Amino acid sequence: MEDELARLNIEDGEEEDASNIVLFQAKKNMMANLWHPLVGVEISNLSVKRFLFKFFNGMDMDRVV
Repeated sequence: MEDELARLNIEDGEEEDASNIVLFQAKKNMMANLWHPLVGVEISNLSVKRFLFKFFNGMDMDRVV
């Protein structure tokens, strides 16, 4: 029984999801602070490693792209 408990691995994925949310918030804040957008930028997490950036001013987008 001790051997079985020693090999026990519990993985439900919830911790990974929670850490992704925290990392996304940190990345979002960092990018907004680096760019100093004139009007604003909205960053959405679409899926794993896929983000949508919505700029509210053409000059903001030109500075980034």
